[in-house]
Amino acid sequence: LKLGKFIRIVPYPVMLGFVNGLAIVIFLAQLRQFGDDSQSGWLSDTFLENSIIDVAWLQGSELYLLLGLVLVTMLIIH
Repeated sequence: LKLGKFIRIVPYPVMLGFVNGLAIVIFLAQLRQFGDDSQSGWLSDTFLENSIIDVAWLQGSELYLLLGLVLVTMLIIH
């Protein structure tokens, strides 16, 4: 479709805001991977219960394994 040439019309601050917003959405979507679904989250009994940030965090070796995998993945990508 060759629509890429129209990106020059979009101002840089608008593009920067869009990309930063997209990064925040992706980060929050991945946040639940660090949680334990079998437990209630740390925001239970609040208005944020069952929201995207209501996570019962992993503990112990499971958390360290997941953080290690994230670190190795980031090193490979870099």
